[in-house]
Amino acid sequence: MLKKKLFLVVFILITMMSTLVYGTEGEITPETTSAEIPAETSAENPDAASTEETAAEQNVTEQDMFFSGDEITIEQLIDGNVFVIGKTVTFKGEIGGDLFVIAEKLNLESGAIYGNLFAMAGEVTI
Repeated sequence: MLKKKLFLVVFILITMMSTLVYGTEGEITPETTSAEIPAETSAENPDAASTEETAAEQNVTEQDMFFSGDEITIEQLIDGNVFVIGKTVTFKGEIGGDLFVIAEKLNLESGAIYGNLFAMAGEVTI
């Protein structure tokens, strides 16, 4: 009986991890990028639009990314899927694809995910 339960747990873990191996590379563009969104200015601060960087000026990674470790912080622009396994994962970036996370703590502080979020975490903070 114990062998059957152990086999079932290992089978489920392998099945869940197999999606991480088959990540596809390709150009995935979000429907609306931050460069296409008009910047708002106010009478108090008319230069608010000029101080913000556009997506074209920032460094964009155009491939799938893989991260692992204890403390992981994602603050970059990624045009692709992102796969993360860690103890504490903090997301502040922008992803044009899907975000796959396995973590103890997941902190979604700011940024945007134009695809789907697949998370398995003990604690999720949005």
